[in-house]
Amino acid sequence: MAASKTLPWLCLLLTAAWAMPQPLIVDDFEGDLSVWTPTMRYGDTENCVPSAAEGFGGGQALRIDYDFRAPGTNHVIYWRSVNLDLSFADGLSFKIRGSGDPVRVFLFVFDSQGRLRNYGPDGTNPDFTTAHADWYEARLSFDRDQSCQGGDADLAEIRQVGFMLNGGPARGSAFFDDLMTTPRAQEGLEVQPTTITPNRDGLNDKLTATARPIRPGQVVTVEVISDGRVVRTLLPPTAAQHPRIEVSWDGRDDDARRLPAREYVIRAIFRSPGEGREAETVKDQTVMLSNRPAWPPIKYTAAPCFPIGVWFEGWPAAADYPSDPKGAEKYYDRCFADLAAHGLNSVAVPNCPENLWETLLRSAERHGIKAVSYTHLRAH
Repeated sequence: MAASKTLPWLCLLLTAAWAMPQPLIVDDFEGDLSVWTPTMRYGDTENCVPSAAEGFGGGQALRIDYDFRAPGTNHVIYWRSVNLDLSFADGLSFKIRGSGDPVRVFLFVFDSQGRLRNYGPDGTNPDFTTAHADWYEARLSFDRDQSCQGGDADLAEIRQVGFMLNGGPARGSAFFDDLMTTPRAQEGLEVQPTTITPNRDGLNDKLTATARPIRPGQVVTVEVISDGRVVRTLLPPTAAQHPRIEVSWDGRDDDARRLPAREYVIRAIFRSPGEGREAETVKDQTVMLSNRPAWPPIKYTAAPCFPIGVWFEGWPAAADYPSDPKGAEKYYDRCFADLAAHGLNSVAVPNCPENLWETLLRSAERHGIKAVSYTHLRAH
């Protein structure tokens, strides 16, 4: 009798476990390690040699011996070709350990256009290093970790992955195993702003709701709820093709009528086809619709307004002019006259030496140019 009572719970548990996204193994390093080839060498890196070693929990791992004899930023990237859609993944993880002098480790991904994302120990991943004597799982999140370089690679079409070793002088070995995706743990809903005032003053007139499914094909619905009733369908049931689905709401119902000021609920419903109702996930966010009046129009007291300008190099030596006031004046007069002739009337100025501030401002005034000194702002 006891067994029959627990069976439905067991079935439900198994169904929920099966429904969870599974990690995708990018490389378990059990195959031909010659697919990992070196590129982008810098410094004294000729003594970097890849080979096989015992992996995490047995099997095979990738071993890279390094001998960075020069001080500074020696680095080498070992990469391999892949064909991956990582757009629904939370990030990547890999096992790492090291021996000898530790060096920093960076993980690169490149898309079909050659654009990259580079994650490493600077900032968000201090554990990306060979300073682990035992196997250690290093992780990165595409949403939470900042790319050190690039950052614009399309995660839906990753074509190369690579590890970079960086440091020196240093001599030792790096060991890598089990490079795989970390699946998104749960569906998500983000709403900004959480108070809207649709009075057409251009400020918080509408909100944006971002639904985050955990896998392609999940059916996503986004609704506005009031007292348990759907008053606006922002997204009818739609099979997800992207990891971010954005919709907006301007405070109106399905018939385009303005709804009364009060609290509402933005609801995102995620369903996985064929997995039953127990696989349905609901995410709610309470928002406020306010009747606040529009802000009065801004009255500009400056005349004329000067919205058109350029970033102007304030260091005359950058253009091969003398950096004394007389030489700088010739540089500024020539540039500002040319800008004015092309209809430009403002400049933001970095790198202007302090002794040339007055010279620059006098020249700008002569030619009708509004000047903002970035150096001046930083100094004061």
